[in-house]
Amino acid sequence: MQAISNRLMVGGFFCAALAGLVAGVALARAPIMLVINGGTPVSTSTTSIKGVTYVPVKDVAKALNMTAVVSNGKINISPAGGANQSANKNVGKIGEEIFTGKYRFMVNSVQEAQTYDMKYANSRIFTKNIKAGEGEKLIIVDCRLKNGTAKQDEFVVSGTGDYAGITSLADTDEGSHTTDIMDVSPDEGAPYGAKLLPGAALRFAMVFKVNKSIQPKDLVFSIVRYDDRSDADTKRTDVRIHLTP
Repeated sequence: MQAISNRLMVGGFFCAALAGLVAGVALARAPIMLVINGGTPVSTSTTSIKGVTYVPVKDVAKALNMTAVVSNGKINISPAGGANQSANKNVGKIGEEIFTGKYRFMVNSVQEAQTYDMKYANSRIFTKNIKAGEGEKLIIVDCRLKNGTAKQDEFVVSGTGDYAGITSLADTDEGSHTTDIMDVSPDEGAPYGAKLLPGAALRFAMVFKVNKSIQPKDLVFSIVRYDDRSDADTKRTDVRIHLTP
């Protein structure tokens, strides 16, 4: 009887230890979710080792619309769109989407004209047509701004003034020109602001009235959140687009 009792006691201890081990494994395997910018979880394939949580690089890259490739002992993270995108350097060329980490900006086209008819403006914009004066020409830069975050946001779209940052057109002779008018559809005025849902994009055109001898070189555009407009000098994201080959 004593031997049977001992065996039962040992068996009980073993079952209790096994149950504790299983519970510990289950607890250790409880998923830790990776969330970027307060959005939906982008990965649950996390691993915790000695208090440090590790996340697959490919999951982080995918969440940022990028790809991760391991080659020659290096992990190369690049835009998912390939050669037509530029990530985290905020400098590009016509037709190239610039991803700042939160927002996407692209210049679709640049053209010169003597007159321009508004095509994006709503009733908040009273000017419907703009003409160049004698010895002048218009440089029209067609753009797109996209909200790359998981939340609705609003952006200053005045193009000039205290809230527009350093938005301007640089020419080949080291000159700088401010926007004459923005062809845009704002949601409110003083200054003009446009609201964008997550993933939504705004098309607009910037019209510069310059001397006929001026040749455009770069567009510098300051992305300014409407809530940060009073601090546009410090809370802005600048992008530079080369307008010439």
